[in-house]
Formats: sequence, structure tokens, C-alpha cells
Amino acid sequence: MHDKYSLHTNPLIVAPWFNGKSYIGAHSALYFHGLISQLPQNIFCITNARPKKIKVFGIDIIYKHSKNIFGYCLEKYEGFKLPVSSPEKAIIDSIGVMPMHIVLENIQSIDKQKLFEIAKKCSPSTKRRIIGE
Repeated sequence: MHDKYSLHTNPLIVAPWFNGKSYIGAHSALYFHGLISQLPQNIFCITNARPKKIKVFGIDIIYKHSKNIFGYCLEKYEGFKLPVSSPEKAIIDSIGVMPMHIVLENIQSIDKQKLFEIAKKCSPSTKRRIIGE
């Protein structure tokens, strides 16, 4: 990675800023929101740029390409505002990334109506997986 510098050594703080328009998503966002107990070994970011994997401070940051760059907001973390997906969008972003039994660990705390609304905006295959249509 060239021409990228940071004074911060926390990989979660710098991860969203290295590859196009990105936000912390999938199981990384679920962990951020306290919805899964398994500590992710990698940080997943969803991006509109090319997918890639980089190592920052000894942690792999995996950028997964998506056309569905929405469903996130800025969340406060250690004095910073980080783009992090909502829990509902994080579930959708996790499809094909990790086993669903881990993702659905705390499904009862998810707003199912919001999950369905987000799924309607996604690809037909994602929509079928979530809604069943």
C-alpha cells in the first residue's frame, strides 16, 4: 500500500479509509454492535472499489466489493466517527463471507422489517435468501 499514512495504530480506525468508499461491514460490524461473541480475526470492509486484502498492523483487512453501498452510518469509536453498517445490513453483507450460524447468533435483536427493506434493495439472489421471494 503506497502513499497512505496514519498516526493511529488501531486497524479498525484506519480500515475504512484505504480502499475507495468503504465501510466496516459483515461480521466485523456485527461484533462492533455487540451482536456476536466470536472475535473476528480479520476486519471486513464493504467497498465500491476493487476487492483486495491488505495487512495493517498485523491484521488482515479484507475489502469485499459490492454495488450495494448503503445501510451504514457514522458510529463513534474511541473519539472517531467510523462508517459502520447497521446490524441488518451487516447480516446481508455477511452472506457468503462467514457461516450463517455465527451471523444469526443474536437474530432476535435484529429489526426484521428493516432487514427485509434493505434486502429489497439488493440483488435478486440476496433478496431470495432473506425474504424468500
